[in-house]
Amino acid sequence: MTFDVHDVTVLWDGQPRHIKADATGSTPLVGMLLLDQHSLNIEVERGGRVVIEARG
Repeated sequence: MTFDVHDVTVLWDGQPRHIKADATGSTPLVGMLLLDQHSLNIEVERGGRVVIEARG
């Protein structure tokens, strides 16, 4: 499978971070390394909330 990779800047914990985002179809993927030291809660339903919080 091939897909586009984009250089992007995200605001993470109040700071800009430069990352590469893989795009598959119309949905970009967030790398798991970006989630290190964070808690991820996903309501798996249409319109469900996604909450990412720093631990510590």
